[in-house]
Amino acid sequence: MYKKSILAVLALVLTLGLYAAEQEETQIKGAHPYDLEENASGVAPEFARWTIGLSAGFNSFDGDFASEMKHPIWMPSAALSLECNLTPMWYLGLEYNYDWYKVFGKPGNADVLLNGMMHRAQAYLGFDLISACFPRSQKKIFGWDLFVGGGYGWFKNSVYYPDYTRYHTADYAPMSHDKFHDGAYLLAGTMFDFNLGRVVSLGVRGTYAYYVRDDVDGRGPTSVASKNNDGIFDVSLHLRFKLAAVKKTHLKNISGFAYGMGDGNKNRQKDTVVVINKDTVYMMSQATAAVQSYNEDNYFFVYFANNDNNLDDKALIDVQQIATRMMDDESLCAEIIGRCDNTGSEELNDNLGYARARNVRDELVEEYRIDPSRITYSGKGIVVGGRSTGAYSPNRRCDIRLMNCADFGEIKQANDEREAQIEAAAAQAREERVDGVITAPEGLTLAGIARKYYGNTYCWVFVYEANRNTLKTPNYIPQGTRLVIPDLTEEQLHISKRNAETYYENLK
Repeated sequence: MYKKSILAVLALVLTLGLYAAEQEETQIKGAHPYDLEENASGVAPEFARWTIGLSAGFNSFDGDFASEMKHPIWMPSAALSLECNLTPMWYLGLEYNYDWYKVFGKPGNADVLLNGMMHRAQAYLGFDLISACFPRSQKKIFGWDLFVGGGYGWFKNSVYYPDYTRYHTADYAPMSHDKFHDGAYLLAGTMFDFNLGRVVSLGVRGTYAYYVRDDVDGRGPTSVASKNNDGIFDVSLHLRFKLAAVKKTHLKNISGFAYGMGDGNKNRQKDTVVVINKDTVYMMSQATAAVQSYNEDNYFFVYFANNDNNLDDKALIDVQQIATRMMDDESLCAEIIGRCDNTGSEELNDNLGYARARNVRDELVEEYRIDPSRITYSGKGIVVGGRSTGAYSPNRRCDIRLMNCADFGEIKQANDEREAQIEAAAAQAREERVDGVITAPEGLTLAGIARKYYGNTYCWVFVYEANRNTLKTPNYIPQGTRLVIPDLTEEQLHISKRNAETYYENLK
């Protein structure tokens, strides 16, 4: 009978999970575990932390009957849990667990050596290995949890054989507990789960409760049969309901932390990032969320691939939206800020952020004929928050702020002054060349050379042209390579991205 009952419970758990997954609203709200980037617009800025878990499965009792008992004996179990996610990796849980356990004897012994029921209340601390091992993943399809904790159990044995003999034959009458006994235990477990959707995940879970007193089997700590403490092992199907995950971004759906990289700064905060409202939510240390919120009518965000400043199809559409606004309202001016994630050197990120901003500016000017005097751009390198900010694709972007041109003057003047400083530094660097030649240090790129010596990333094509006999590819410069840094005309110094790409195609 119990087998049919437990199979019915398992079927119900699975049916509920599938039903909940199908009932999710189609409108994107909370971050979806399958694809965070699909939420680039319209994701809820608030976080959800709570989950309810339902478990149904089987247990095997580990008692001190030793050679007299069959191994293993599987009996039904069920559990109800409540978890709070402190971060995408760490969570705390409280759980009620019910076990019906038995010990069957081997041939020649009594049919049932022990028959009882157990109620357990436990608390545990969990850790998600998938989020820890793949902190930059844009998907959270699977989870693999390890957890430890402890609790207290109340158990009552309706049938058990006392320790009159090492062999419990039918000649000895069984006894029973007339009341519940109790005992503390330590808990350890693991679970592998699969996200059925934004709200529901289904997993397989195993736990072991190790009682610190040897009295679950009713034989007492002084029993001659007591060789080890009692314990109970549960294997179950576990269904998680992530509360409020439709209307909020649930922490269980985020891949994990991004630890600072590159310079070994031990004082960096541990952060993670998800996309919200076309921008980024920063989860700072201690899981404190600092949200950058903007007026969506005046702010736009253009995203880039890792270590890339080229505008892909989606980025071109975003730029088109900006251009449309500026063409419809000529009183609007645009400030473009190029940003990067926290990987790579500081110099590389400064150059890359600047190149991204300049690409957006060039697209507006060259393709849509927006007056250059209505646009100012700058590169801010690593995204707001410094090197501690999570290295996720939402940080590889340009922030474009539209404003009334009457409020534009000071910003443009500051950027123009910075641009003049960059050009002056580039001119000085060119003068410091030894006979027009430099020796490439480790990690140098053509884009970095162009930025340093010409103040324009796209001048790399002229550096490549001057060193084609030395460089096999423009994508790699061996350390120690002697490179010619040519003098360029004024027109060459201001080459655009599109013209640089055309020039490179002609070189090939």
